Amino acid sequence: MSDYKKRLAPKDGIHPDNKRAIKLIQKYFPDKNVSILDFGCGNGWLLNELYKEGYKDLTGVDYKTPTLINKTIKFKYCNLNNGYIDYKQKFDVVLGLHLIEHLKSPYNLINIAYNIIKDGGLFIIAHPDMSNIFHRFNFLLKGENMRFNKDNSNNVFITNNVFKRFLYGSDVYNIKNNSSKQKFLIKKRISSNAIMPVFHFKLPNIRMFEGSVIYVLQKNWEV
Repeated sequence: MSDYKKRLAPKDGIHPDNKRAIKLIQKYFPDKNVSILDFGCGNGWLLNELYKEGYKDLTGVDYKTPTLINKTIKFKYCNLNNGYIDYKQKFDVVLGLHLIEHLKSPYNLINIAYNIIKDGGLFIIAHPDMSNIFHRFNFLLKGENMRFNKDNSNNVFITNNVFKRFLYGSDVYNIKNNSSKQKFLIKKRISSNAIMPVFHFKLPNIRMFEGSVIYVLQKNWEV
């Protein structure tokens, strides 16, 4: 783990955005009778927690088998950098937490999610805010971004505007004119405060200090 990650890692080892995702699912689907797929499920922690909360139709997707996943939770192997996941099942919710910045083609993730989400279903996605003040200051001093070095696997430099472009595809006309042709409509945007390196205290909830962003996206079935 890089020194940067060690300084900012939560004490319990669980990314706060995973916990926020659970609360969002509970808010929008309190009856628990929904199907959920987690792209980049990692060790399976998030799916296990959803199972404990009463959600049973759960599927994990990753390039390696999760170590903590409950045996009743379905799992499908897929490397999203190299392949395409073909699912006949449609899901009410698809999760993609801190995954898109690691992919070679973020558009691939958006397209796959669109194809497997039910009409009106939700895509909950999170990414780090690469433009916050700490990244800018570090670049000014060292000439590199803290998340883009030999110690991590980030491939895509994501800002708020770059992420919105992924939603519209590569059609710049649609972006400038706020066209409804985007695959997903932004239902809710939640920012996560950055933590002050070394001192470990949270900063004011403003764009300059954003550590990461969660989007609740709704499938636009009229595309």
